[in-house]
Amino acid sequence: MLILKKALHYYHTLRYLKPIQIYGRIFSSLRRKIGLSKLPPVPQNLSPFLPRRTVFLFHEPWNNSESLQNNQFNFLNKSIDFGEKILWNDQNVSLLWKFNLHYMNYLFLLSDKARKELVLNWIDNNPVSQGTSWYPFVLSLRLINLCKIGFEDKSINESLYIQAAYLFRNTEYYHPANHYLENARALIFAGLYFGQLGESKNWFQKGLSIIKEQLPTQVLEDGGYFEKSMMYHAIILEGFLDLINILPESESLRTQLIKSSEKMLKFLVASTHPDGNIALFNDSTEEFAPPTEKIINYAAKLGLYPVTKSFQSTNFTRRGGLRILQYPCPFDFCLITFYFNLIIFHRAIVLASQCYCYLVDLPTLQL
Repeated sequence: MLILKKALHYYHTLRYLKPIQIYGRIFSSLRRKIGLSKLPPVPQNLSPFLPRRTVFLFHEPWNNSESLQNNQFNFLNKSIDFGEKILWNDQNVSLLWKFNLHYMNYLFLLSDKARKELVLNWIDNNPVSQGTSWYPFVLSLRLINLCKIGFEDKSINESLYIQAAYLFRNTEYYHPANHYLENARALIFAGLYFGQLGESKNWFQKGLSIIKEQLPTQVLEDGGYFEKSMMYHAIILEGFLDLINILPESESLRTQLIKSSEKMLKFLVASTHPDGNIALFNDSTEEFAPPTEKIINYAAKLGLYPVTKSFQSTNFTRRGGLRILQYPCPFDFCLITFYFNLIIFHRAIVLASQCYCYLVDLPTLQL
């Protein structure tokens, strides 16, 4: 009976997938395991520099400088003190916890010396293609964080080059949603960081191509994000603002991103509660994404300002203190087709959302 139940579970999951999402994931996994990704030699004359118009928006809600200096990390309400040695691939923590450890969103909180030591420690303990740290999505976020900080250390920059080259050969084309966009954003960051030296010009062009291809699909006409999760909406918007920050004026994608980001910014503001928190629709939770206010301020530094309006493409409705989302995106295989958040006198009374922790098969409904 248990076997039949599991078989039905897989059937009702897989039947919604496109063929490329199935064979692409299988091929990609096999390719990584048998080492088909032959990496290029690292150029000898690396002199990285990342141009930007304003300071980046950094967001790390769970850790602080003092705890990080002592190898104490806190993610997902779980704090671990590693003591003398960071266990980068600790088998006693959840996969999502390890993801957050390897994202390195916390790097900006460290001093230059501590930051360098931590990254060198990571390099020594995470061989190419082995372990959680080399999952394309995890690699993408870490690569972006490393490029934003910038390093003068030769070993670190050589590792950065190898990580980008590996990502270039292992993008998540079979997962055409936020993961694929983050792959593209990382390739653009790395391409600009290395001045398009060596094969980095190919990374840059591939990143541009992916964003151009995905933009019309992933940003709906009314400015909503097609996964219909306000958390991912905010995260992707921040990523687009980063690209507007670093792309040259002559790049046509920058103009497209400005138009899309303006629509997304309006949508984000309209779906943010009076207390400043996002509406918890679909796979959403607070803290993962930067607060709306910080995103608004970042956008303003880049010349983008929100003006609210109504939104039809996403089936999002705002009526006084009530936020309603109908027919969420099936991409996340949600079991709920109607969400609502009720706000009375600027206080959240009901927040109905759904998010996953990668630990169990069933989703968790939050009320």
